[in-house]
Amino acid sequence: MSSNDFFGAGSASTIFEIHGTNGFQTSFSGDRFATKISGFKVIAYNESCDNYCAIKSKVSSGISDRGIGFKFSNIEIGNGSSKHFGAAFFITDCFRLSIQNVGITNCMNAIALYGQVVGATITDVTSNFDHLPFSTTVIPLIFGGSTSIGCGVYVRGASHSGIYQIPESIKITNSSFVQHDIGIYHHDGLFCKYHQVDLDFCRRVGFYSYSDNGCSLSSSYIAVRNPDQPTYGIYIDSNDVANIKQLNLIENYIVGYSENHSDSIAINCNGDRPGSPVIKQGFSIIRNEIKSLNPAFKFKYGIYIGHSKHFELSSNIIYADASSSEGISSYAPEFFAIRDNTVIGNNISLTVGDTPHEISNNECTNMTLLYPSSNNSPYNTKLADTVKYNNFIMDLSGGWTNGFLRIGEACIWYDYTNNQLRAESASSPSSENSGSVIV
Repeated sequence: MSSNDFFGAGSASTIFEIHGTNGFQTSFSGDRFATKISGFKVIAYNESCDNYCAIKSKVSSGISDRGIGFKFSNIEIGNGSSKHFGAAFFITDCFRLSIQNVGITNCMNAIALYGQVVGATITDVTSNFDHLPFSTTVIPLIFGGSTSIGCGVYVRGASHSGIYQIPESIKITNSSFVQHDIGIYHHDGLFCKYHQVDLDFCRRVGFYSYSDNGCSLSSSYIAVRNPDQPTYGIYIDSNDVANIKQLNLIENYIVGYSENHSDSIAINCNGDRPGSPVIKQGFSIIRNEIKSLNPAFKFKYGIYIGHSKHFELSSNIIYADASSSEGISSYAPEFFAIRDNTVIGNNISLTVGDTPHEISNNECTNMTLLYPSSNNSPYNTKLADTVKYNNFIMDLSGGWTNGFLRIGEACIWYDYTNNQLRAESASSPSSENSGSVIV
């Protein structure tokens, strides 16, 4: 495909059937003109394109040759159980990319942005993966697995042009990616924004993030379902980079569907490495809502924070049917704020250390604050010199066995019969009126 525009007569009239190769390949260009490609349908012949792409950009072996200004619109890709591709779009070495008003059916990967892709706008794209995954070699295997994992969106750097380069300024909005293994796989990229994205029926992870560099997911819907293995609405992985790489998760709605695995987690941050020196730094989880559509298949945790620091967790709502263990749980966080969260009918359990932090204005049934010993964490057992605990709101409807605050091996609870606040050096109150009267 050269720099000339291409306009078909529409997806019902202009149809390309591809036999065992890539459908279209873009070229390099030396100027900032726009090439418009629009108005057609492309399908594969009889499962012959499992390892090929419907639309693929030319790969550069150097840092000077780039494709510029490709604008794809009003295109349909794939159809039925045998007319699919390994990827609908595989784009690399490209500036000023636009993908708009595109429908994708039964492609293992919908959109892959690989290496230096700069200034991409993707909007009004819908991808439906309606049948069982197949094997493809289009993109590298994810998570070191032996089988292919399909992604709605795949964003990752590459070094094929001689140096490692990453996607930059990626905006994906108003789009749906349904029944992929992973809705969005964000390995690395600079200033990548995902807004009003529907990640429905994800089989493994709704949104995965490794190295963030100013990444955000906002106002999006995530739903996961898999009875055979744990799923994650959002999985924030750790990395070995010491500097802060900010990730913002704002106003997302996360749902577990029926038959979801009991070890699933709605938001999991660095949760596979408790006590590890590998630390996740710099993220905000704000005004998200978490629930399960079937109380028999709850998440294990609403939000789990592993070894992390410099983060804010605020104004999130975790509904009563969302989690079977804690609504919010953490292990060894540093320099953090957990405030204004509502955990309906469930607990908050935090393992905290001696770095400055704030825990305030959280509503829950019971709250437990633990202080790790020196043999299994980098922290001392003392409280931080700068720490704020205030305004706990707890559910007392179940009596004194509901609504106690545990701090280390001591607990505080309300003796509502005698209208007194009591404390006892035990992990839970031995009776309603035991311990010492505080107020």
